[in-house]
Amino acid sequence: MANQSLIRGKELPGAEPRFSMLETIREYGSEKLREAGEATVVGHAHAEYFLTMAEQAEPELSGAAQATWFDRLELEHGNFRAALKFAFDEGDDDTALRLACAFWRLWLVRGYLSEGHEQLSKVLSRARIRNEARAKLLIGAGTLAQNQGDYIAARAFFEESLAIWREVGDKKGIATSLHNLGWIAWRQSDYPRAHSLSEEALALHRELDNKLGMAHSLNNLGWVAHHRGDDAAARFFHEQSLALRRELGDNRAVAFALTNLGWAIQKQGDYEQSISLIHEARRLFKQVGDKQLLAFSSLILANVLHEHGDQSEAHALLEQSISTSYEIGSKYNLAFSSRILGDMMRAEGDEASALELVEKSLDLFRGIGDKYGVAFGLSVLANIVHEQGEHQRAGSLFKESLALRAEIGDKHGMIECGEGLARVLLAQNHPKRAARLLGAAEALRDSLTIPLSPIEQTKWDRAKTAARDALDDDRFAADWERGRAMT
Repeated sequence: MANQSLIRGKELPGAEPRFSMLETIREYGSEKLREAGEATVVGHAHAEYFLTMAEQAEPELSGAAQATWFDRLELEHGNFRAALKFAFDEGDDDTALRLACAFWRLWLVRGYLSEGHEQLSKVLSRARIRNEARAKLLIGAGTLAQNQGDYIAARAFFEESLAIWREVGDKKGIATSLHNLGWIAWRQSDYPRAHSLSEEALALHRELDNKLGMAHSLNNLGWVAHHRGDDAAARFFHEQSLALRRELGDNRAVAFALTNLGWAIQKQGDYEQSISLIHEARRLFKQVGDKQLLAFSSLILANVLHEHGDQSEAHALLEQSISTSYEIGSKYNLAFSSRILGDMMRAEGDEASALELVEKSLDLFRGIGDKYGVAFGLSVLANIVHEQGEHQRAGSLFKESLALRAEIGDKHGMIECGEGLARVLLAQNHPKRAARLLGAAEALRDSLTIPLSPIEQTKWDRAKTAARDALDDDRFAADWERGRAMT
C-alpha cells in the first residue's frame, strides 16, 4: 500500500514508524468494513488497544519517565479521540469512563484544556453510577475546570467526588478531594477554609503515608501562608513539598514546587536564589511539555525580574505567557500576566497600555472570582490613576483594595495599600496623615519581617522623604511614631 501511495510512513526518533492515509482512503476503508459487518469488531479492538495503552501509561505520568509517556500519548491523540468517539457511539459508557480517567492528564499537561473539559463533561453526563471511577474522573474534571478559571464548576466536581469517596469509604480519595477543595478555596481567597481543608487532607495523607497527597496539601498551605503575608511559613511549607516531590521523582511536580518556592523566597528578598529555582523549574516543564505550568512559571519569573529591576527579560516572558494562556484558555494565567505587564507598562510611562492591561486583568479576576487578584489589580490601577493626577479616584481604589485585603487576610497587601494611600495623601497635601500611615505600614512590615523589593524601596524612600520635608523633624517623628503605635 505504501508503494502505491495509499498510506504514508513517517520515521520518528526513538519511536515506532507512524503511518497515515488520505481521508478519502480512510473513509473508503471504513465503508468496506461496515459493508462486511466488521466495523464494530474492529472498533472494539481499536478502543481496547488504546484503553490498555492509556491505563498502562496512567501511573507513569507521575513518574521519572513521564515525559516519554506524555510524548507517546500525544502521538496517539487522534487514536484516543477515535476510541472515545466509538465508545460514545456504541453506548459503551464504561469504556468511555475508563479512557477518560486514564487520559485526562494529557489534556491538562499539553494544554488541551477546552477539549478535555468538553470530553470529561460528556462522559460524566452519561456515566452516572456513583462509583470509584466516577469519583476519580470528577477529580480530573475539577482540575481542568480550575485551570480554566471556572472555580464554581471545579468546586462542584470536587464536592461530588468527596461525597462518593465518603460513601465508598476510600480515605485516600477523601483526602485527595479535600486537598483539591482546599486549593479552590485558596483560589477564591477563602484562606481560613483553604487552611482547614488542607490541614485535614494533610492529616489523612500522613495517616496513609501518601507522600504525593502530602506534597499537594503542603503546597496549598504554602500559598495560603504567602497570601496571608507569612513568607517564612510559605517557604517552610514549599520546601517540605519540594522534598517530597523530589523523593517521588515526579519532575512536573518538582518543577511546580520549585516555582512556588522561588516565589516564596523572592518575597523574603533572595532574588538570586529565587531566579535560579524558577529557571530550574522551567527546564523541567519544557522537558515534560507542560504548556500551562510553563506559562505560569513565565509569569512568576517575570514578576521576580520586574521587582528586581530587569524589565527587558520580564517583558518577553510575559508576552510568552499571555500568548500561551490565550492558546490554551487559562484565564488565571492570562489575568495574572496582564496585571504584571500592566504594572510594568505603568513604570515605563505607557499609561494607556497599562490602563488597558490592568482593566482587562481586573475583568478576568472578577469573572473567575479571585478576590486576591481583584485586590491586587485595584492597587495597580490606583497607582496608574494617581500618576495621572486623579488623586481622589486613586484614594478610592486603594481603599477598595484595602477592604478586600482585610476581608481575605492579606497582610502584605494591606501594607502596600497603606503605603499607596500615604502617597495619595502627600499629593493632596496631607503630610501628617501620610506620615502616620507610613509609620503604621513600617510597623506591620517589621512585625511580619517582609523586606522591600528594590522597586518598593524606591517608592518608600520618596514617600518618606516627601513627608519629612513637608513637616519639621519633631512633628514628623511624632506622627511617624503615632502611626507605628496604631498597629
